[in-house]
Amino acid sequence: MRLVSKAKNFVLIPEKSSNAIVIRRGPAKHVGIFSWNLKTSEIKVSQWVKGRVYEYYSDVSADGKLFMYSANKGPTSYTVISKAPWLKALSLWKNVGGCGGGLLVNNRNYILFDGSESYREFHTSNLTGMESDKNLRSSGIYPERLSRFDWELVEETKELSIFRKQLGRTSFIEKLWHKWQLSSGSNKPSLWESHRLTLDGVTTDMEDWEWSEVYKSKILWSENGCLYEKSIKDFRTTNKPKLIYDFNNEKIQELVAPY
Repeated sequence: MRLVSKAKNFVLIPEKSSNAIVIRRGPAKHVGIFSWNLKTSEIKVSQWVKGRVYEYYSDVSADGKLFMYSANKGPTSYTVISKAPWLKALSLWKNVGGCGGGLLVNNRNYILFDGSESYREFHTSNLTGMESDKNLRSSGIYPERLSRFDWELVEETKELSIFRKQLGRTSFIEKLWHKWQLSSGSNKPSLWESHRLTLDGVTTDMEDWEWSEVYKSKILWSENGCLYEKSIKDFRTTNKPKLIYDFNNEKIQELVAPY
């Protein structure tokens, strides 16, 4: 089966590992999970799911070994902790009345976002839950993840949160996180992001960037289903970005987790 729609990519980068997770969406009811080695640029598919993985309620442990995600498959939605980058559950909770998902504090402790241990279907003894707090429930999973990577919240309304990361004295990148913008005729989901790049005081709207992060001296981003990278200094030149991977031609596969 060949996918014809443009892919949408979102990436979870661990704090202390180069093994990132790519959540590739499209068509609407299919999601592919891929590994991305940030050192070698190698991309490998792990598994596909006929359903939806909610990227803004998902997390990866700092060492890159665990993946916590919220997903919907048919009439059921659930929160899972798995071995990254696979989908097969080590622990699973049903989502009841909320978005689910959570944070991985480390490779032994997790926090459920709006779920309860009473919704647990099964659980590995290697993981222990920690109590959430009001700040997390108020701000959400994604803002907490962004704070780990030195994004500063500079403006917030009910519909929009703007996060900024400094690249220099007069240079920075902004992530505009749009919330609950469902309007007639719009093809945007209820949560999505756009970006602005300011270099030496000159601002450019990166309208097609679906996701972006600063990694070491490079800016990484997804655009029209492709992952790119470019050094910060090269944004001041006409040098073309490096294409890491084009996800648009991926085929849905039935793959089994190796555990």
